[in-house]
Amino acid sequence: MSAPRATGQPRLREVLASPKMLAILLLGAASGFPNQITESALQAWLKDAGATNITIGVMSYVALPYLLKFLWAPFIDRYPLPLLGRRRGWILAMQVALAATIALFALQNPGVALAPVTACAVAIVFFSATQDIAFDAYRTDVSLPSERGLAAAATNLFGFLDQPVRIVDFRVAEALKYACNAFHATKVSFANEVSRLFRLLGVESREVMSLFCLDQVLNVSPAYLRPGFAFGGSCLPKDLRSLLHLARINGADLPLLAGTLATNELVINEVVDRVVASDARVVALLGLSFKMNTDDLRESPNVELAERLIGKGFDVHIYDPIVNPARLVGSNRRQIESKLPHLGRLLVHEPSQALRGSDVTIVSASDPAVLDALLKSPPRRLIDLNGQLGNEVESLPGYEGLGW
Repeated sequence: MSAPRATGQPRLREVLASPKMLAILLLGAASGFPNQITESALQAWLKDAGATNITIGVMSYVALPYLLKFLWAPFIDRYPLPLLGRRRGWILAMQVALAATIALFALQNPGVALAPVTACAVAIVFFSATQDIAFDAYRTDVSLPSERGLAAAATNLFGFLDQPVRIVDFRVAEALKYACNAFHATKVSFANEVSRLFRLLGVESREVMSLFCLDQVLNVSPAYLRPGFAFGGSCLPKDLRSLLHLARINGADLPLLAGTLATNELVINEVVDRVVASDARVVALLGLSFKMNTDDLRESPNVELAERLIGKGFDVHIYDPIVNPARLVGSNRRQIESKLPHLGRLLVHEPSQALRGSDVTIVSASDPAVLDALLKSPPRRLIDLNGQLGNEVESLPGYEGLGW
């Protein structure tokens, strides 16, 4: 005899066999179908029709409504269609609209006229995105707590990842999907870009990348994949500029690597812009070196940030537990003499001294003295460049993260 099951816990088969869950599964499949039409199928169709790579690339923007659907989601949630109700009415209307638009789409010829193809593709994406809004809301409305056990099925489905299933907000799940695919595309582009240069230099790029992938501590790992402040130091900026210089003198175009320097600059600019947009006059900067618990200031983004804020007229007070101007030597000393020649007057000995009277506090260091000072004397406004200050600091009224 089989063991009795717990009361109120239906078997997975019973849950899946219910009409409600079957409808959810079918609607889920229907939600993904239009996406395939306007992505891979459309690209293949355009290629067969002789469209240029530029045209095919531009046509990828027809997917923008998926990113912007939050703009009209409140309207879909607020105004029901007649007869079938708020959720099912919109789902049915979008299914009909999709069927008609896909049929019209199939009659077009991109080799003759691209405009009708584009219009149909945009309409399909818009109707599909609207259907997703209504379907997500419907699924939330009708699902019972006992049906959340479907996550167990996902555990088997994604067992190859050797990771537990995590139930997250649907916007986090959507963002994760975009982040994954963007990163995969970036990896492909990175390998192709460096190989473009290495071939001109007579270097076997396949061997380079094979060795590259053996490093699972830094290269192929979670390292450097946490949102935070800009990169700096003696290696990353220098070697990146060296590669770009080699590319220029050898006639190779490396837009991805060039863009890496540009986006790093944007990170620093964003912090400066936030401070400038406020009514602050006094700024506390907690952490100066590019790597915590060192006095290495070579191309530190914190030094660059301090220099720009001083240049814009802000009164900057700096605390760093390690940096001592009298002990700096070599390129470390030259960096400070060129960027912050009066560092000795800007440095304070305790984080509490930097916090005293500050309008904005910028934190890149997370040593215990800094965290203790922040909790004892919460600043009016705190901009976190570190991302690992802890829940207590992130709960402070004036807290804001750089990219979170």
